Amino acid sequence: IYWLLVMAEETEERGISHASQISDPDCEWRMRPINLLRIMNSVISQLRPSQDMTKFSLPAELCHPFSVLEIISHRHLSYFHLLFDVQEAKDPEARFVAVLKWAMNILKPEFAHKKPYNPVIGEYHICWVENTDEDWTEFISEQVSHHPPVSSFFIRNKKRGVHMEANLKFGVTFGGNHAAVATEGPVKIVTPNEVFHLEKSLPNINVNNIVLGTKYSLWDGSFSITSESGYSMVMNLSEIDASHNKVEGSVSKDGKEVFSLFGDMFEEVKLARVGSNEEILLYKYDAVKVDKVSYPPRSCQLSFDSLELWRTTSDAIIKNDLSTADAEKIKIETDQRLREKERKEAGLPYQAIFFNNLENDEHSANWKFKDEIEINRDFLEKLRERKKIEESERETEENGQTGQSGRDRLRHKKESCDIQ
Repeated sequence: IYWLLVMAEETEERGISHASQISDPDCEWRMRPINLLRIMNSVISQLRPSQDMTKFSLPAELCHPFSVLEIISHRHLSYFHLLFDVQEAKDPEARFVAVLKWAMNILKPEFAHKKPYNPVIGEYHICWVENTDEDWTEFISEQVSHHPPVSSFFIRNKKRGVHMEANLKFGVTFGGNHAAVATEGPVKIVTPNEVFHLEKSLPNINVNNIVLGTKYSLWDGSFSITSESGYSMVMNLSEIDASHNKVEGSVSKDGKEVFSLFGDMFEEVKLARVGSNEEILLYKYDAVKVDKVSYPPRSCQLSFDSLELWRTTSDAIIKNDLSTADAEKIKIETDQRLREKERKEAGLPYQAIFFNNLENDEHSANWKFKDEIEINRDFLEKLRERKKIEESERETEENGQTGQSGRDRLRHKKESCDIQ
């Protein structure tokens, strides 16, 4: 970890940003008002004769400068340390309560006035949290499907013997001035004491006032967790108003209710033991420490790393240069369509870098992490060496010494990206 941090510091000294923009909660661009005229100009600029309307790129005016994969890492990794309490728990009930505390905290409401980038297929994101000098938690995610969107991710702390493997698949439906985001995909949490299963990594989301009014989003619908020892939790989330997200549910042991669960995600959530006055605080808004997430230095960020892939687009959004942001975003999304078109015409199955497909359906939400991969010095050295090759190829291309276009290079980058 010391070596990783030294590399990161060296990168910062050269004035090169290598971190995710999601870690900056108070920046000016988060609260910029949406300019409807610029949105119209962006859409009009994409119009062509016989235009396929499904190929439109969402204007950068409506985007925050980070990918969905970065949001997943921020939400799940920042609170992963709460799962370490499972090891210290004295019995199965206490272990289950520890998992519930983690689950409630990853659902902390966050205000997002715009949307993140939709990851392109093959895009990946790598980061970690340094818990102590010899103790760190690693995170690797990859977009394994684009239609429908499926993000697979893996979190592991080897020293404590805790890891989580998950897939997040979602679909969006629009209705007037709101959108409903439906989620699915299994989650397994493995600890030295017990294994826990989540129905999905996040509940459904309702996004309100997407056209008119002040935009806000709230969790909606059911969410459940089970344990090998017979404990289960089922809860339902619903809207009271823009600043109150109601939570109600129960915890059972072998089918018998032992706790009721109640609260508000903007305030606190508690358990109340059935038949007694005992209450257990699971969650209080802004009460839990958020771990600082670290990222590989730019010298180790390849073309399909979220931070590198969207860097030019993100820089343009931050500078409020939306015409450049639109052009870069369209280029990335067009490249993805060309790569996928070529792959399907050749009859080739999609091969992910970090995950194996457990089903014949490449659009399934059932992918498993390749356990031989670990974020360590050797792994980052491979990334750094691969980065040098990329830069050499790019320099050769810019000097006109190859017939391969920039789009071709990006299109075939996936096949040549041997970083395992």
